[in-house]
Amino acid sequence: MELRRMVRQVMPDAVIMIAEAWSGELDQHGEMPKNRREIVHVQIEFRTGEKYCGDADIIRGPGKPSLGPWTVEDTSRDSGRFVDFFPPKHLH
Repeated sequence: MELRRMVRQVMPDAVIMIAEAWSGELDQHGEMPKNRREIVHVQIEFRTGEKYCGDADIIRGPGKPSLGPWTVEDTSRDSGRFVDFFPPKHLH
């Protein structure tokens, strides 16, 4: 079942998506650069309309990987494929 449809049926208090990803500016050929960052990315959306995203660098070295500091931003004005799971506030 599509995630957006499931959220709109169940209407949980929040949706949290977590992903491991590469981050960096594409080069002139549209390729990911060698100096890209490996990150954990989190997208959080509340039924009440608030939306946030954040990411932290994955630090790999000897031993267990760890996370660097988190950056968090308000994405309440964003829309697109990976946000807007809940119906518009005036509909619920």
